[in-house]
Amino acid sequence: MTRILLALIAASAKAITDNFVDGQCATNDGEDHFPHKSEAGAQFTDVISADYSLLWEVQYEDDYKIVKNTKTGDVHILHQCGLNAPSNEDLPAYAKDGTMVEVPLTKIATTSTTYLAFLEMLGERKALKSYQSSFQYVSSPCLRKMHRDGLIEEKDAFADPPVIPDLEALGVQATFASSFGARAASEPSRRWRMTSTNTQAPTSTSSSR
Repeated sequence: MTRILLALIAASAKAITDNFVDGQCATNDGEDHFPHKSEAGAQFTDVISADYSLLWEVQYEDDYKIVKNTKTGDVHILHQCGLNAPSNEDLPAYAKDGTMVEVPLTKIATTSTTYLAFLEMLGERKALKSYQSSFQYVSSPCLRKMHRDGLIEEKDAFADPPVIPDLEALGVQATFASSFGARAASEPSRRWRMTSTNTQAPTSTSSSR
């Protein structure tokens, strides 16, 4: 009995209580590596619905989670670094052709300012290595300073010569993108941009309509 109690105490002491962040990798299989999950949609057994947005769902397993865009059908398998990625046989039928991504991500790029506020809210500002547009559109003083300090590269296809960051050389693991760019291209009269990124902080906005 004493040995059993000691074993239970030792196991509880090592139990994973937080999701892995900042590039932390796991070492033990057979544990739940995603203790913090979406709480909405608790009526589902395996699939948890989104908290504050629609058209996506996530299924949790011990060592990986499967994120599905329910509108496009795109599937991403996010597996915990330090552990083996799931084999095709481990995945449900709808995820067998999904994109495999090792998490947590530590180097990313974005094509839209939409994601920047969420990155900062998550405390992952330092993970941004490239913004795939002009920094004139970025309002965050901290991100603009990181750009001035050379910590974030911007893409400026209209510069002479064009500035195109080498994402592979930057070690970017994933790029967060949306279809907004394609839609905005068809509405050139509705563009907003911040003041010069050479200033210490943005003080005004200008628009062309």
